[in-house]
Amino acid sequence: MMVLGINTGLAASHDVSACLVDGTGRVLAAIEEERLTRVRHAPSASPLNAVASCIQEAGISWHDVSHVAVGWDEPRLWKRAGRGNRSGRDMLDELGAPPDAKPEIIFVPHHEAHAWSVAPLSPFDSCIVYVLDGNGEYESTSVFRYENGSGVPSLKLEARMPRASSLGYLFEATSEWLGLGRLASGKTMGLAAYGRGRELTWLDSEIVRWHPGEQWTFFGGDPKLDYDELQAMWSSAISERFGGPMRRHDIFELHRCERAINAAWAAQNTVEQAITRLVSYFREKTGVLEACFAGGVALNCAATGRLSGPRFTPPWPHDGGVAIGAAWAVVRPRRATATPFLGPRPATESSRKEDYGTVHEFDAADIADRLMAHQIGAVCSGRSEFGPRALGNRSIIALPTVPEMQDNVNLRKGREPWRPFGPATTSSGSGLWEDISFLDKYMVGAAAMTDVGRRLLPAVAHVDGTTRPQAIDPRETSPFASIVLEMERRGVPAVLNTSFNGPGEPIIQTATEALSAFRAQQLDFLVLDDKVVTT
Repeated sequence: MMVLGINTGLAASHDVSACLVDGTGRVLAAIEEERLTRVRHAPSASPLNAVASCIQEAGISWHDVSHVAVGWDEPRLWKRAGRGNRSGRDMLDELGAPPDAKPEIIFVPHHEAHAWSVAPLSPFDSCIVYVLDGNGEYESTSVFRYENGSGVPSLKLEARMPRASSLGYLFEATSEWLGLGRLASGKTMGLAAYGRGRELTWLDSEIVRWHPGEQWTFFGGDPKLDYDELQAMWSSAISERFGGPMRRHDIFELHRCERAINAAWAAQNTVEQAITRLVSYFREKTGVLEACFAGGVALNCAATGRLSGPRFTPPWPHDGGVAIGAAWAVVRPRRATATPFLGPRPATESSRKEDYGTVHEFDAADIADRLMAHQIGAVCSGRSEFGPRALGNRSIIALPTVPEMQDNVNLRKGREPWRPFGPATTSSGSGLWEDISFLDKYMVGAAAMTDVGRRLLPAVAHVDGTTRPQAIDPRETSPFASIVLEMERRGVPAVLNTSFNGPGEPIIQTATEALSAFRAQQLDFLVLDDKVVTT
């Protein structure tokens, strides 16, 4: 069995992706289309390049693919749109399959695909899976119970909320109102920290009602409201409360604007309160404390980080992850085997040698010396990460012990000065920040820093005293892990880690892109597999 998982179709408006999973559930390859086309989020694209990349990376052909698993119930969507069904052959042609390749096509409902993308990877045999995003086929929030005791692993639906109750829509509308664009929820979350503690929320208002149990409703809960109508209603509500949209405001100065901070915090506080109430309700109802999160709203690390108890989010909770979830829904592995490093290697042999400049062999001690001297560099080595987080193979790195490094790195990246960074460490942050269960494995949870942590690592401390840590297994042998270990030997407990990309760009993929970004961002060094490039 060989399953090609994809995020594509009528409703796949962003984060188009593909993966290959074998019959045991092992993910052989996975990549998002944006990494190959260099178009951020690959809106409404086909995963043609991603599929070809996965097949090449896995060393197979289309004739080895037994199933194609789609992370949407596309026939249902086509019926709702009144356009009839697209034929399976048309889909295969669009994906680049040869005429004689005839894998079985299986459509997995979107929220089920999200749930399967996290539960088999989690450390739990039994858990409640919370899927929260903009929307699935009809729903915006789904709650499942996952069991992996005896027999075949299973998901049971516990509750769902309609699209009209979408927390994702609230964040999209707020991001648009701020002038950041609807897919900039991460930026809005970062800005919201400047307003933390203020008595601002949409929950328990005329607009957002919490009902005893597992439900909240927006604007009266009319399930017939569509996306455009809800966005218009939210835009009107935000403008009525905080004034007209910020479209002409300098986004680099939003953290100095009270209206912007208040609007961002009202959205963030609503999401945090809603998720906390939802999880508390189902923990009390089911007695199951273990919580898994998926869907775009699960990337809200501030919300999941503030919860208590055992919790887990995969490195791919966004829509790109439904490619893996759809494939796992077909295979049903009892315990999935996957690493976030599932993309192609940098392909250094394809880059022009004259672009390299000064080159020498990689040595972790040399890189540590450079970081201690306040140099800012990047790492491009091994297989690229699948998901929106750079976890060390496509990262910009710096020294987190000096406060000015936050501004310096943001300046090199062309990034807003109010956006935070996270630390990578092998010590699980002992004494530096509060425990966030398993959320630090893939840098998907915000942790409250201790006084010691804020004092030692000011460049990764956000304005609200939190950070988004990454816990590295000290047994790892990657260049990034060896750099972190070398810094720890020198008494620096972490390395500042952020994604290697420019403004509005996907994370870099190839050696050629890495060299170009290295020069454009005026970095001091670039670790390129086993070599180091300097200016």
